[in-house]
Amino acid sequence: MLTQGKHHRCAYTPLNRVLCVSGVPLNWEAIGAIGEVVGAIAVIGTLAYLAIQIRHGRTDLKHQFWMTQEMADRELGLEQLKNPILLSAFNKITRKADGLNSTTRALQEYGDLTDEEAVATNTFLVVRYRLFAEQVRNRSLLTQEQIDLFDRRVAFTFSRPPGKIWFDAYEGRNPDDQTVGFIRGLVDSGTA
Repeated sequence: MLTQGKHHRCAYTPLNRVLCVSGVPLNWEAIGAIGEVVGAIAVIGTLAYLAIQIRHGRTDLKHQFWMTQEMADRELGLEQLKNPILLSAFNKITRKADGLNSTTRALQEYGDLTDEEAVATNTFLVVRYRLFAEQVRNRSLLTQEQIDLFDRRVAFTFSRPPGKIWFDAYEGRNPDDQTVGFIRGLVDSGTA
């Protein structure tokens, strides 16, 4: 059977099949070339997709690692607070090594605290600050209601003693810290 295209004839027999596109006959080589082009495009698309997934996976892994480090650091600080022997040991070592740091000294002077009480209060506020810093970094994961509650909690903690005393001393040592700037903004705005 012969069919007539616009400009070309397309012959079709059971032994010799010819594919016509818009009346133009295509042979197997042309069909193979089209398949190779389509395959190459699919491979490039797949590689681009995999590159994006690997990048996201690496970013997620870094974030997860950081969160694990932060949680471990908090847990160690809390353990120091819960264990009187460990707290006493840190107190003695701190005094012998180089004296109390500026935040601990500020707490001690303000509240007429013993060294041990000042070290315990400082440790508690360091752990609290690190928790807040972690939440500041992850604000995009919070709902607006959670953000408002968080902002009030942070402002309350650091706008009154002992948090204010500790934060003022810490801010003096770390003026370029983004979390310090964020907390200072909340405290100054009267969010609490």
